[in-house]
Amino acid sequence: MKSRSLRLDLLKSLMLPLLTAIALMILGATAAIYHEIQEIYDVTLAQYARIVSDTVPQDAAAVQNTAKHAFERKISYRIFDNNILIAKTASASDAPAGAIPIGFSNQEINGKSWRMYVREDDQGRRVEVAERYALRHEIAFQLLLSLVLPALLFTALTIGLFWIGITKGLKRLTNLSGQVDARQAHDLLPIDTGQVPQEVSALIEALNRLFQRLEDSFARERQFTDNAAHELRTPLAAIKTQAQVIARTEKLSASGQDQLDNLLQAVDRAAHMTQSLLTFSRLENEKATFARVDMFQLVSEEIGALTSSAEKKNIALNTDLEQGAVAHGVRDALAVLVRNLIQNAIKYTPAAGQVRITLKTAGDALVFTVQDTGPGISDAHKAHVFERFYRINKADTSGIGLGLSMAAWVARLHKTDIQLSDAKPHGVIASISLTPK
Repeated sequence: MKSRSLRLDLLKSLMLPLLTAIALMILGATAAIYHEIQEIYDVTLAQYARIVSDTVPQDAAAVQNTAKHAFERKISYRIFDNNILIAKTASASDAPAGAIPIGFSNQEINGKSWRMYVREDDQGRRVEVAERYALRHEIAFQLLLSLVLPALLFTALTIGLFWIGITKGLKRLTNLSGQVDARQAHDLLPIDTGQVPQEVSALIEALNRLFQRLEDSFARERQFTDNAAHELRTPLAAIKTQAQVIARTEKLSASGQDQLDNLLQAVDRAAHMTQSLLTFSRLENEKATFARVDMFQLVSEEIGALTSSAEKKNIALNTDLEQGAVAHGVRDALAVLVRNLIQNAIKYTPAAGQVRITLKTAGDALVFTVQDTGPGISDAHKAHVFERFYRINKADTSGIGLGLSMAAWVARLHKTDIQLSDAKPHGVIASISLTPK
């Protein structure tokens, strides 16, 4: 469903009464104008009849209307003396004498509407003056046009001013929306209500209460995970110890030895999962303190710690690290990110393969890159590998699907993302851009 525009709704609510008032004003003005024009022109018509009666001599011949003005060509008269026509204009009526009643009346002359006034004195002198209704309509139209055009201009100007005012008023809402949209997923701090309009403060307060409930829920979840992981470490360590004792002291069949080895692997995997959950819980619960981080030293230390893992698979770790490379971030979190990206590359690189690790300044960013020669990741899986407990190969029990998820969380903490791309001829390139100090 298409969302409605608050700006348009406000404009409609403001303009509808205004337009209604303007329309009523124009209708009222139209009625008043037509009424006044009728009154004024009727008086003028009566005066015109008197003037014609006084100025045209009784023996005058028929007079042709030779007026030059457009309005004057729409006025005519006839003069009778004892029902004998003694003067008329060319456009006057041809009705018989006495056919038109005394006073004001409306008549049709040659298919056109005329307003007529007939005056007759005691000596039998009768004067008929007529005026085309088109003259009155034209005058009324000109007066209405002089009223409507400014009203339309006023309406357009008002709509523009309303639009600008509403847009300016809603700008704070737009800025607030941008601030909320720019928040990281873990940022559930309350929104400052001091900078928001009073009309939306109730909504902001409701959002803040929702944020607080979410924060409380996440805190309980993290606390449960932390406690569960801690509680699991002791029994797992005891199980592993007992299994190792059995392996040393008991003579097992080949089948029994395989089962014991599987048990030890399962215990190691559970211990690894527990440790990963503890690490993740610690990262999420600790307050992030950003500082100057020597990335050259950090990456070098993590490579040194993982060298033995690479040597077991005869994997060459090729490095190109920029000395003095410094980033602005959380050191412990960045160590988890670097460690997991390198571990993941070693894990999926086949024996005798290569893993290339680079740390370079590129423009205004510090770029850390890990490239492996493994089988690569399809585009379908790239969209999900950063999800918790997601594994590409469900049958592979060597991993738990938390390493890349933790790395992605650390990246978001530093307001960036891990980019995955295909290496040539095969493999994956994982890169992240950090803010240099």
